[in-house]
Amino acid sequence: MTSRRHKTTPNKGSHLPDRSLAREQGHDQLDDAIRDATRLHNEFSSAALSPCAYGKDVFRIIFEEDSLRQVLTQHFFTGYRSRDVYGGAHSFNDFLHHLMNGLLLRGKVFYAIDWEKTTVGDGSLWLPSFRYLPTATMSKVHLFPFGSYLQKYSLWEWIKYRRHSSYDVKLRTYFKKNEILYLKYPHTNSSPVRSCLRYLPQLADFFHSHLYRTTAMTYPEDVKFSIARARYQDSNVEMRKERLLKSKIARAFHVDEYNPLPITSYYDVYSVVKNRKFSNDFRQYLLEQFNKQVMLPLAKLNNLKAIPEVVSSGIMTNEEIDAWHKKYVSYDITLEQFIDAVIKEKKPTVAQPVTGGENAK
Repeated sequence: MTSRRHKTTPNKGSHLPDRSLAREQGHDQLDDAIRDATRLHNEFSSAALSPCAYGKDVFRIIFEEDSLRQVLTQHFFTGYRSRDVYGGAHSFNDFLHHLMNGLLLRGKVFYAIDWEKTTVGDGSLWLPSFRYLPTATMSKVHLFPFGSYLQKYSLWEWIKYRRHSSYDVKLRTYFKKNEILYLKYPHTNSSPVRSCLRYLPQLADFFHSHLYRTTAMTYPEDVKFSIARARYQDSNVEMRKERLLKSKIARAFHVDEYNPLPITSYYDVYSVVKNRKFSNDFRQYLLEQFNKQVMLPLAKLNNLKAIPEVVSSGIMTNEEIDAWHKKYVSYDITLEQFIDAVIKEKKPTVAQPVTGGENAK
């Protein structure tokens, strides 16, 4: 079914950053913290990918009317203009990845929802597209009848954009509830990146100690204090301290917290189970908020009798993960079979129960 869209309302809000507000809110420190592997880049990247590392066929729309379901599926999942729909993201899966990035980095994320009337066959539908709004400029307010969200630029940045830019940036812009997609990190009051900023000085010390230790071994005649001290430090003790710190950071991001430490396969499996279940819960949170803040207003604007719902399918559920974990703990399957089932999501071949202590604590 073909469709043609035409804009009916002007876009509200601006994507342009406010560097003054971002600096006041510490966003520059958050950005710096994830820029290289010596800080929080590895943990941030792993956490951001885990709930979204699936193909586009994982997501589908549940709706009783076939023709309308096909239109919504084409718009949200298979349309050739997905980059325009999701504000730069190439697909719905990529859009979830962008949302996850914002939540891990800043703790909250705002996207403007532009409702456009689209001609579909003999009728028309209100369909949404999304635009990113800088978090530093956004706030949630309750100012009836103005709106539920406010975008406010600092006076200096607003004057600068008005004088030197062709963009129409307003000092204040109010949004109604159905004009904003707003998500907040659901597990803690602070984002994982912000909560780990206190570890950055220690990470820097460990990184420099590695350099000093290497220099001390390469140039034994160098007697600088920092190098001489590194020469007589116990490297095993220092490496263990670094691994423990890395484990704390990984725990904050809900990635493999035991990876830096030498552990048995039992705790390795336990970590995989916990992190996979966390990814499932986070993906479900993203879908629930999308259905609540996008699909519910879509149904109201188009006077639909039922509410379309975006769901995921083909992904191992928490109950299935727990069942495989129970089999492993009970020695009914081997470690390789658990890896095939839970990590690679292959169906393992049936084998005899394990009698050895491969997965013993």
